[in-house]
Amino acid sequence: GHEDGRDLGKVRNNGPWTQAAVKRLFLVAPQCPEDVVWPAIADRVVALTKQVRDEFSLDPSRIYITGLSMGGFGAFAAAAAAPDLFAALIAVCGGFTKPLPLDTSLNSLLQLAKVAPKKEDVSNISELPVWLFHGMKDRTVDPDGSMLLWQALGGKVRSKAKLRITTYEALGHQIWSSAYKTSDLFSWLLRQKKPKPNLAGDESAPGAQVTPAKAKRKAPSSRAGLRAALRRRLAPEAEPSAADRLQVVSAIADDEIDEWDSDKDADVHPDDDAASGSWAFNDTE
Repeated sequence: GHEDGRDLGKVRNNGPWTQAAVKRLFLVAPQCPEDVVWPAIADRVVALTKQVRDEFSLDPSRIYITGLSMGGFGAFAAAAAAPDLFAALIAVCGGFTKPLPLDTSLNSLLQLAKVAPKKEDVSNISELPVWLFHGMKDRTVDPDGSMLLWQALGGKVRSKAKLRITTYEALGHQIWSSAYKTSDLFSWLLRQKKPKPNLAGDESAPGAQVTPAKAKRKAPSSRAGLRAALRRRLAPEAEPSAADRLQVVSAIADDEIDEWDSDKDADVHPDDDAASGSWAFNDTE
């Protein structure tokens, strides 16, 4: 669609938006400029992700990326370009590629689905938790785009907790509604969490400091206490460090996600004050 937002209907109709679980996430869904494929602008996806993470003080340990069709290729290109950024990836009817030249055509991209990823190309995302979905009658993106990638990432040897593939024998390309409705998809996603970054060495967090271990405050256990602590730390006169802010945001996320995961079938209402502080990136076609 147009990057100026004129095709927002495509964003509404494609993706995980109707699932109750996403009310817990901070979602961003950019649109790919015309005549460009997502893997050719993977660097922009990475830059946008970091910008939103920093501007909204999101939990850096729970940043996820998902994409369907061409967006599935784009999600992997972004993950390959910044392997330490994402905690997990969901790809629907897509395939693998590294970042590509700006003049790459859509047809050239789709041909990559028939090529087994090289071991060296996926080495930096070999530990990334991934869930793949594909319709076996897909005539747009060859099912090998997911099957060969699953094998390259470890296949049956790797734990299902970190690598999964779901195939639909009777379905073709348009499987995203079924994929995003998978019952345990979002509980699986939110269980994926990266180690806390060392903000003292993070150039994207200027002035950040890591509180010495003996000086750390114990995070409150209740959500009300966590929010109160966050308000105190974010008060103008307090001038909290980035490390302080992220410690509270992450603690809130942990508390809420643990609560939700224990009862994942419960409905989540839009007016619930339950934002996890994490985000999902939907990389739609």
